[in-house]
Amino acid sequence: MSARQYGTTPGTSLSVSSYPYAGAGSGEAITHVIFGRGDPANGAASVNDPTKLSNAVNAETQFGEGTRLEEAMRKASRNGADRDSLYGVMCEEIAVTAESIAGGSGQLTNFPVAPINDPSQITATNVTQSATVDVDFGYSSTPVTSSSNAEVVINPYTGEFEATTSDDYEVDYAYLDWQTALAAADPIVQEDEAALYQVESCSTTVGELLDAKIEELRPHWRLLNGLLGAEPNTTTSGGDPEIDVGTYSHNFDSDALFVAGPVIRPNGWTILGGIGGKMAGNDMTDPILGREEPIHGYAEGPEHGLLFNEDNPLRDQGVMPVAQSNDTIYLDGNDSTYQYDSGTANDPDSLPTWTRDYYRRRIVDQLISYGHAAGKVGENRVISEPERTLKMIREAYVTEISRMQSRGLLQRASNEDQNTEAGTQSSGDPNAQASRTGEDGAYFVEASKIGVDTVGLSVRVAPTGIVKDAQIDLSIARGSQAIQGGATS
Repeated sequence: MSARQYGTTPGTSLSVSSYPYAGAGSGEAITHVIFGRGDPANGAASVNDPTKLSNAVNAETQFGEGTRLEEAMRKASRNGADRDSLYGVMCEEIAVTAESIAGGSGQLTNFPVAPINDPSQITATNVTQSATVDVDFGYSSTPVTSSSNAEVVINPYTGEFEATTSDDYEVDYAYLDWQTALAAADPIVQEDEAALYQVESCSTTVGELLDAKIEELRPHWRLLNGLLGAEPNTTTSGGDPEIDVGTYSHNFDSDALFVAGPVIRPNGWTILGGIGGKMAGNDMTDPILGREEPIHGYAEGPEHGLLFNEDNPLRDQGVMPVAQSNDTIYLDGNDSTYQYDSGTANDPDSLPTWTRDYYRRRIVDQLISYGHAAGKVGENRVISEPERTLKMIREAYVTEISRMQSRGLLQRASNEDQNTEAGTQSSGDPNAQASRTGEDGAYFVEASKIGVDTVGLSVRVAPTGIVKDAQIDLSIARGSQAIQGGATS
């Protein structure tokens, strides 16, 4: 019988014949897409055009020598990203001329500004005095002019503008169109594929756009995770951006969005490319958990990096701390921005749900992908052969669970009630349900018919190293792409 493949490798793939189920495979890496500032005048790639990296030199050719995107691509490859699945998307840079700020205080219409690390690229004119004035950057919520010799201080991440006078001003500046760039990458990740979208930015505003894109595509079986840097919230005495770990916070709340910090180096660029390379390139059996995972290829780390004993406040705020030891840079953890109802990520026993970190997110995403692929096989036959079809789906899924257990990715589940139902059983079809519990309650899988041509799949598993089980409920309907349910607690 001919086989049909769902998904691709790297990532997750599942191959089935008409009956029975034929097997599956899992790639070590996932698709990695980096968005950032390049130089279209000196690169072969166009803005908003996803471009695959074939080798390290290709990044320079495509995105311009010495650009932020070019470096991020090279560092991602250096740290493990699969070049066959590594893409760069160059954001369009848009110039703004003579934007008015009345009374010496206000906010730019477009932010973050570009480039993010060079105030000399911004021109501010005191209209009242008909004079061009100096501009500096500040990183507190309201820029402080007293700490600078410049007449104007701008927060490049938030666009907030403060001057030493109450005169009227005009500002020439540029910004990147992140939203269009994110939309341009939609064709890259296909149904049942996993991917990491990395924005080369520490802007909360850009992070919100990334979060919205993740929320848009994940319900359509395109299993995205996102990465950005933590936005600085204070200015050092030398005028550099810094994170005050005692006051830092953000409003993200997603187990598919990851924030790392501090990541800004002395030149104003970041180490996000290296972090993204680790996240996209490491096999699931090699999670990013601490000192044993150094970030390679950077002569200088974050200028104001953390020591290992300083990272807890950031971790509690949903940030993956970046630490340094003996001039080596480490990503010291992999927690998402998910906000638990109670408990802390530092104490998994206190959490009301499974630990929402990158390692477990990838495991659960792979199970979602397998479940959807198995359900797609049976969505047409469940009408005519419900018992046979549901048994096939159940056994296919159990096979994959067993393989993941053999790789050390899943452990014995808890002794909770193992009778979770995926949906309402059809009253006229007594064979429209097939369930199976593993030995000693190691897992629970139930396939059910919850509509004329809709397959329900309910699974309880325990990713290795956590106390709480992950409950996955999927509804796969003929002609429908949406996940109904997804991964819950």
